[in-house]
Amino acid sequence: MSCSKKIVILLYGSAYWNEVVNFDAMVRHGTISPGDVNLFDRADDPHRAFEILKDKLTRNYLQKEPPAQEAAPAPEIAKSRV
Repeated sequence: MSCSKKIVILLYGSAYWNEVVNFDAMVRHGTISPGDVNLFDRADDPHRAFEILKDKLTRNYLQKEPPAQEAAPAPEIAKSRV
């Protein structure tokens, strides 16, 4: 069984991070996948940062995950006649 935990990556200060890390260039050069850009949340004020953290941490750690679907029962093996 694989156990992976989701983490929240919050970049505070969009102007700073857009200057320091060029995500578009990283995608263009194949350093990251286009979908990887969506792994990062951005906030420019404490209220928004708190809301993002509260939402993501609640969803990832406090809400119960739906139960895993059980596999269909295996077919019975044919029994030899005695």
